[in-house]
Amino acid sequence: MKSCQLTAGETGRLETRKANVNKEIRTDRAANGGKLTAAEKHQVNRQQNRMSKSIYKEKHNGAVQSKQCIRRRDESRRGTQECVRHKTGPSVRD
Repeated sequence: MKSCQLTAGETGRLETRKANVNKEIRTDRAANGGKLTAAEKHQVNRQQNRMSKSIYKEKHNGAVQSKQCIRRRDESRRGTQECVRHKTGPSVRD
């Protein structure tokens, strides 16, 4: 496992938070004729800055994904199967 990567749980939580901020922006714009007020812009900026700090902290907290998660992720990216633990080469998937 490489350092500076998010686990599946961390990624899911961050994606949920991002979706909530985006929903809040859409709602605020709809309520104000397509524009954000200065206070709303400030609030959104603070939320995004906090999320950015949270991402950094979670990427550097030492949590690691299981080998099985890494293998599944790699398979979905390349369409091949590779043994992460033993560093064997890719084999063609049936």
